[in-house]
Amino acid sequence: MEADLNITWESPTGRAATGTLTIRQGGIVILRDRGDINRDAYRRKVAAKVYDIVPGVTHDEMAQALLKAATQPPPEPEPARASDFESRRRTLLAERDEEVEELLKRTPQHVRDQAKAMLDDPTLIKIICTDAEKLGIVGEHELVMSHYTVGVSRSLPRPLGAITQGSTSSGKSWTLETTGRCFPPESKLLCTDLTPQSLYYLEPGRLIHTFVIAGERPKVQSDEQSLATKALREMLSSGELHKLVTISVAGRPEAVTIDQPGPIAYADTTTLTRLDDEDANRCLLLATDETSEQTRKIKLAIAAAAETGSADSAPIIARHHALQRMLKRVEVRVPFATQLAEAMMSERTEARRAIRHVIDLIRSIALLHQRQRAGGPVQHGDVIHANVEDYAVARRLLLGPLARALGGALPLAVVNLRKRLADRYGSETFTTTEAAQGDVQITGRSKMGDHLRTLFDAGAVELVEPGRGPKPNTWKVVADVPGNTARWLPAVDALEIDQCLTA
Repeated sequence: MEADLNITWESPTGRAATGTLTIRQGGIVILRDRGDINRDAYRRKVAAKVYDIVPGVTHDEMAQALLKAATQPPPEPEPARASDFESRRRTLLAERDEEVEELLKRTPQHVRDQAKAMLDDPTLIKIICTDAEKLGIVGEHELVMSHYTVGVSRSLPRPLGAITQGSTSSGKSWTLETTGRCFPPESKLLCTDLTPQSLYYLEPGRLIHTFVIAGERPKVQSDEQSLATKALREMLSSGELHKLVTISVAGRPEAVTIDQPGPIAYADTTTLTRLDDEDANRCLLLATDETSEQTRKIKLAIAAAAETGSADSAPIIARHHALQRMLKRVEVRVPFATQLAEAMMSERTEARRAIRHVIDLIRSIALLHQRQRAGGPVQHGDVIHANVEDYAVARRLLLGPLARALGGALPLAVVNLRKRLADRYGSETFTTTEAAQGDVQITGRSKMGDHLRTLFDAGAVELVEPGRGPKPNTWKVVADVPGNTARWLPAVDALEIDQCLTA
């Protein structure tokens, strides 16, 4: 074929049906797709796609080349070995890097110049927050930067996960989805729903250093939902998935291993105030701003957009995509990590996992500033050091999440409900139904019951009389709720960070 196309087709289970089709030209991947190459209709569809990319290739030539690839016998399935798995992972990652570099080359020069200027600017975080506002996010700077740095952490050996809690219409999904637009398609995976087996059967390599942005968690935490998030938990913990399945080979059952290399960064949202402990322990617990002042700002922003129109988001998205493609997978060392661990409280066993969150967030912030930390261009595998500015940003972003995870602080929706209940009832008793009927935000009895049980667990309300049958529970406000305190993280000036860096 004149166009010098290389065609490979493979299935992760070795079956001669749906598989992964990869077409390269001059060593560059020009098309990757999934389907049944044995079907004539699928081959015609692929031929049309290739013709749009490489006009010199005719439909007939492409169809014949695909038919030849289809007749190649599938490789015999073999048990995966650790060395084979790591070798395959490196190959897939190298292909991803080639794709990213090619996409960056195709990016207009002025966009690349803007992205480079952002990476070199000491006010990079302020620029990101300003761009988020132009994209339609009102306020929520800390939540925006938390989502953004979680996405950036995909390039770390152990990326971060985050769950954003908030009431209905609080903007949690909008903030995550809008921030997610700043990440290019090859670096992220958008999925509004996950089945228990879905991650295993993705295209091999699709999850390597990928930012997985999921939809809102189901309100009912069933056993099936727990199974669906089990693969996510394993990927967040170990950075890879392995599943043993049985297939039919020549009419006989045979066990093969499906391997899915990672690691991934992960983020989703929920209205739930109680989360599965296994999920919550692996993720930062973020929260939306549900104050009346934030609501006022959002209303005014919507009104202003209706009068003047919205800003053109395309240039903003383009330069952030270029910025993300310019970031390299550098090794980030935190020279003050031991000091930080010594200064953190150790009363709860959750602190063992929290220290990882703290250090990994510091690494992610340093990775975002990699050109500034290195003093110039960097390459994959280079070493940079985090500094005091990285810890200062991480500390600000982590005060709330660590207080919720370690200090007993509650989601803002629950905190605000306790204040409204105290204002309405004082020391008088009330039922779940009465609370729901008289509240301005939580009007459903079931949701009100969930929030009251969370306040009960925190010692903020007392269950005066349990309900029976149609009769609801009777409650009473008895105490304040734990606040978001800074006691889990030392102040910036309490660490001798500068001395560490010069030692």
